[in-house]
Amino acid sequence: MDELREFFLQVLNEDLIQITLSGTRDRKRAEKVKVRPVLLKGTLSFQETLYRETKVYHVNYEKEEAVEKLLEYIKTLFRQAQVAALGEEATVLVSKKGAVSLKRRRKEVQQETGERDLAHNRARRYILPEGEPVDFLVGLGVQTPQGQVVRSKYDKFRQINRYLEFIEDILDKLPSGRQVRIIDFGCGKSYLTFAMYYYLHQVQRRDIRVTGLDLKADVIARCSALAAELGYEGLDFQVGDIGSWQEEGGVDMVVSLHACDRATDYALEKVYNVIDSRYISKKPLIATTNLTLEQLRNPKDVSHARIYGRLLEMCVPVRFTGGDFRKITAQQKMERLKKLIDRGEC
Repeated sequence: MDELREFFLQVLNEDLIQITLSGTRDRKRAEKVKVRPVLLKGTLSFQETLYRETKVYHVNYEKEEAVEKLLEYIKTLFRQAQVAALGEEATVLVSKKGAVSLKRRRKEVQQETGERDLAHNRARRYILPEGEPVDFLVGLGVQTPQGQVVRSKYDKFRQINRYLEFIEDILDKLPSGRQVRIIDFGCGKSYLTFAMYYYLHQVQRRDIRVTGLDLKADVIARCSALAAELGYEGLDFQVGDIGSWQEEGGVDMVVSLHACDRATDYALEKVYNVIDSRYISKKPLIATTNLTLEQLRNPKDVSHARIYGRLLEMCVPVRFTGGDFRKITAQQKMERLKKLIDRGEC
């Protein structure tokens, strides 16, 4: 731990961007912890943000306290730490036998205009930051070509970034040294499918192959065209369903929109088979649903109970909040129409 202690002593300064601790050994203690520098009454401190179930806790430490806390987390709770600082990136990994390894790499420092904002209550930093154009977000109409988030898509932008935090949490569980295979069942318009591919391939530089599957041929055609336009060679979209899909060589991660509140018995059985296979193999699973946590805990029958029970055991429920972007868009269209009528233009 001496090498790691010396490293944290060096990196905990005003040039630190963020330290992310993940790969928890005990979700009841914490699922993830992030540490960043903050200025409190003109004094440099380090703010810990701890994620536990659906709650978030903040604690501020002086430098020496923060170092000891980070060492404690690495020793007793987390298997991985990602460190981002100006001019440097680093990864800390803990093996199953408890051996700790540290890998450091230099990176080019981009010249900043003005001073960095270390204010205690600064605006949230997203994985895909505002103001920086991302090709798939522009292609899907979430951003303008200049990188500004479209007003009616802001909830979607936040949802995408929150989803990527889930992906960030399981990075250490994905295989390394070979291509990672991912299937997204019921991908729909594929906002999250594109986001997952971009983050894993473009940002994390992982060798991945992602397939989005949906029953709507027109949606698949649009997504396929955008993927080709963006040059996303490892991302493809196909028309199909869970029941008929055949995969040779196995899958490392399955993503699925869980909508069994309106499913047929056939669909329920197919969804159960997918979830149960992940449950038995103990492989990663990300599922989304419009059901409340209360509904998941109190299924209406046995068919739903065996699905919900496995989901609650395998996954950590996280609530997404925000307005319904479809209702917001519809309201904006109605307001524009009213203005046109008032001006006698229609």
